[in-house]
Amino acid sequence: MAAVLLAGCDQKATTHIIPVPAASTPTVEIADDARDLLVKVARDQKFGNEWWVRLEVVWRKEAQIDVNVERQPPGPKDFVVEADGLHVVMPEEQKVYLNGARISLLQGKNGWAFDVTFPYRNDNERQLAAEWLLRETEKRKGGPPTEKPKD
Repeated sequence: MAAVLLAGCDQKATTHIIPVPAASTPTVEIADDARDLLVKVARDQKFGNEWWVRLEVVWRKEAQIDVNVERQPPGPKDFVVEADGLHVVMPEEQKVYLNGARISLLQGKNGWAFDVTFPYRNDNERQLAAEWLLRETEKRKGGPPTEKPKD
């Protein structure tokens, strides 16, 4: 038995380098004050423990990002990610744009509002998000957008 152990020690170990794939799930971060307000809204609405934060790009005059608290469970075309203890739902097709979102609060003339920024996007993610927004805006307006979208 000792001979086997010694023979095993004489062989050089082979090192395999395996690349770590990039995160495949979008990351969402929620600032503490925004999280507290979302929890308060759900509590005020008496949603109990079954509620979600919906993060979604919507088109009015221009594209905007809405942040809402909802009781309706995610649907088959939704993607769910956990962020700072909350379940965040987004349309599956919008993951490319909403990846790396940070939800915080801003105080304005009319009270508090949610602000969504993307401080952690790398250049590739920024490019993919900009291309997606241009395509989606063009579909809804029936022509090319007049301005480049802002991050």
